[in-house]
Amino acid sequence: VAGPPWWWPWLPILLAILALLALLYWLWKRWRKRRAAEGEEELPAIQYAEREFDRIEALGLVEAGERGRFVALMVEVLRDFLARRVPDADASLTSTELLASLRDRATGVPAERLAPLLAESDLIKFARRAVSADRARAMGGEARAIVRDVEAKRAAEEAAAAAAQAAAEAAARVRSRTAPQERNAA
Repeated sequence: VAGPPWWWPWLPILLAILALLALLYWLWKRWRKRRAAEGEEELPAIQYAEREFDRIEALGLVEAGERGRFVALMVEVLRDFLARRVPDADASLTSTELLASLRDRATGVPAERLAPLLAESDLIKFARRAVSADRARAMGGEARAIVRDVEAKRAAEEAAAAAAQAAAEAAARVRSRTAPQERNAA
């Protein structure tokens, strides 16, 4: 009767070496992925949202019959935009928490338009409510319109603040020029 093959005692060692190599490969891939992500420059919120809206529409989900998924993804982009743009509007908040957070502060977010959109999208996502192709497109368009309106309000506020700052600086320059002349006249 023959004994075990000559390589039998070496098998556990060989398996341990293979497992170690697999672990090292996984760690290397993870490190490269993380390093590549750090190198990417973060897009401004509006550019990110527009890029994602275009990407989702290019998927052709509505035409493929995935209307609920289309609505969910479009609303998710809206929520991500709000999380980037509005303090305390984390993407992890429920729709009710998000609306309460936005109502508590002057954010420029049209809550009267956002509330029905979130409510209907929650029904589509969680209650599997059917949605027509036209309604799905309308909801996606409304999500995009809300993003654009919030960004337009923010841009207008920044422009008004910059104009007020410029006016204040101009007034300060005028005062500084007239003050020495008044002293000389006295």
